[in-house]
Amino acid sequence: MPLDWTTEEKVLTDIKRIAAVVWRMNSDQMQSYRQKLQKNQLKILPGYLGSTFLKILEQIANAQTDDAGKIWSALVKDIVHLQDFIHANKNRDQKAWFHALIRLEAEQSRYFRTELGKAFILLLKEKLHVQQKENKQQDLSQKRIHRKTTVCCQEHQKELEKLAFWLMNDSECDFEKGKRQKNDFFSIFIKRAAIPVFAGLSACFMVVWLHTQVERNLEQWNLKQMKVSASWQADIYAEDLQPEQRKKTVPSLQRIKLKKIKKKTEELVVPQKLTQYKKMSEQYPELFGWLQIPDTRIDLPVMQPRKEKDFYLDHDFTGKASAEGALFADPENNCWPQDGNTIIYGHNMKNGHIFGTLDLYENPVYFKSHREIHFDTIYETGIYEAVAVLKTRILNETEQGFRYYQFFQYSNKKQFRQCVDFVAANQLFDSGSSLQYGDRILMLSTCEYSQKNGRLVIVARKSEMM
Repeated sequence: MPLDWTTEEKVLTDIKRIAAVVWRMNSDQMQSYRQKLQKNQLKILPGYLGSTFLKILEQIANAQTDDAGKIWSALVKDIVHLQDFIHANKNRDQKAWFHALIRLEAEQSRYFRTELGKAFILLLKEKLHVQQKENKQQDLSQKRIHRKTTVCCQEHQKELEKLAFWLMNDSECDFEKGKRQKNDFFSIFIKRAAIPVFAGLSACFMVVWLHTQVERNLEQWNLKQMKVSASWQADIYAEDLQPEQRKKTVPSLQRIKLKKIKKKTEELVVPQKLTQYKKMSEQYPELFGWLQIPDTRIDLPVMQPRKEKDFYLDHDFTGKASAEGALFADPENNCWPQDGNTIIYGHNMKNGHIFGTLDLYENPVYFKSHREIHFDTIYETGIYEAVAVLKTRILNETEQGFRYYQFFQYSNKKQFRQCVDFVAANQLFDSGSSLQYGDRILMLSTCEYSQKNGRLVIVARKSEMM
């Protein structure tokens, strides 16, 4: 039976929102704000997680500036980690959570960086009634010891009886005795050796599988933290600048001013990469941007293959061979200046990874509550509004029709109208929104299996309103 995490998910969401507000405050403001939260803790931040967060706030308020920054960074990582961990595992049964608890306790410092992790472990123990189980196990172990003592006494008595019988009766043939003892020896050896050997092989396979999973998750986790850390550093840097310096130094997230070189004609010069993506793009040169849809599992880097068009169908973002692949932009898309339509592809995985949850958009209620899509290129941030969900297919070479996977730019209303008509003809329902001439379009494309070469496509437009 799965555990109920509804309260904890809400508390973590509230903690994340509060942290986004409080981290800019000075010490006095933070203390005052913390005291108000503490008075209303039962309503706003109930349980172990809420009380621990308030303790961490007090610790930050009393810390030096440098120390406070480190604690904030660690806290944000733990909040995001816990949200992802609960979301990914909340439908699992108590047995799976118990195994997870053992791993978390054994390697707590590896998974968590603040007291929030300890609070989560205590909370998990409480939900699993671990303390009661431990007491029961102690009682059982004492009973087992008592039983073993009794059995040993009985066996000892039997051995004495056998010895007496042997002394009184020596008619048994030595050969038969030796043969039986030999058979007994081999049967006991097989029984006793088989279990440890089988357990050892199982442990080896489990270690290999866990190593693969951990390595994959750590790489993705490190990349996310690189992005979060860089974003916070950029915000702090912008906060410290004077207004006149800020205009010169910090690029606008909505519109980047372009430098112009005057030769025969004016040419656009590629701007500097956004702070949060500089380090990543050095490590992963084919990084195109980042896609994140709030309240979903989609929070992933977007790559763009430069040599092999289908490279990221069977390689992850690090370049390692992977059946899941990675999110990637169409090789024909421009990162700067961004095209009128950017297309991002990804596998529709059964385990929900990559674009495995896009089919949830077929439900109008889910669509309405998940319309906001965050997509950044390495040069520019953007927030998009989903306007339609389509079911279509890849056309044969000889077929006539609009091919969304070859539509990257439009220069007039006629070209734009072809795209709009295609969306209207293939959308599953009317969302109440539509594309407007001049929109920057984003399409998320994955496989769909109701027809041959089927595709499920989420169409979105860049929206300053969102």
